[in-house]
Amino acid sequence: MISCSQTPQEKAEKAVTKYLKKTEKVADYQSKSFNNFKIVKLKEVDEYVIAQDSLRYYKTELNKMGDQFRMAAMQKGAKRMKYQIQDLEKFYKKVNYSIEHNYSYKASESGVVVNTTETFYLTHNFKVVK
Repeated sequence: MISCSQTPQEKAEKAVTKYLKKTEKVADYQSKSFNNFKIVKLKEVDEYVIAQDSLRYYKTELNKMGDQFRMAAMQKGAKRMKYQIQDLEKFYKKVNYSIEHNYSYKASESGVVVNTTETFYLTHNFKVVK
């Protein structure tokens, strides 16, 4: 008996291809390669780690300060990092996988052929998240 089930990588590739073919701005889509299929863990996302480190820095500096002007700037930075962390947590709450895709397409508006590499994020049901 032969199994018809697809691997998670194959499911991700199929979902991304389907997504791109439905995109209005992408004509004459040509897949080149898929790379770096990963299970996404928020605590390992570089942008999240950097934002967490920055927030810790701002909080540490705020505890040391007496200068009101520097304190206001640090509070502003801390607030910005806090919102960035919340946005990342909200986005990655829906995401289970990522896959990098190298492809070309003809831009609908200009007709120019574009070669690009893009990382796509997918839910546990292999739906592309934007």
